[in-house]
Amino acid sequence: MIRRPETDTIFADRESSDKNADAAHGLWPTLAWFGFLLGLTSVVGFILALTVFLLTFMRGRAGLSWTQTAIHTTGGVVFMCAMAWILNRDFPPGLLQSWIDLPWPLR
Repeated sequence: MIRRPETDTIFADRESSDKNADAAHGLWPTLAWFGFLLGLTSVVGFILALTVFLLTFMRGRAGLSWTQTAIHTTGGVVFMCAMAWILNRDFPPGLLQSWIDLPWPLR
């Protein structure tokens, strides 16, 4: 954030009034992304939902190239799996896990 100007879209937490009323992303579309992740997690489980979420978010909202999207998504999923393995935690399951016995970290 230090390297970006104050008008960059990375500063999505700007106020909704005054000179910052022209924020690139509003509150409800931002909350819809989190709702998308939560809803998808309840259906397919956290890791599969996180993979889809990161792919769509990085490509759609962040506007990254497919190469950058793949790198960032892979890094994010690997980081989450590494932290869960280190901390000996399981991810939230979805309906898919109740029907099909999947290996860790997909269960």
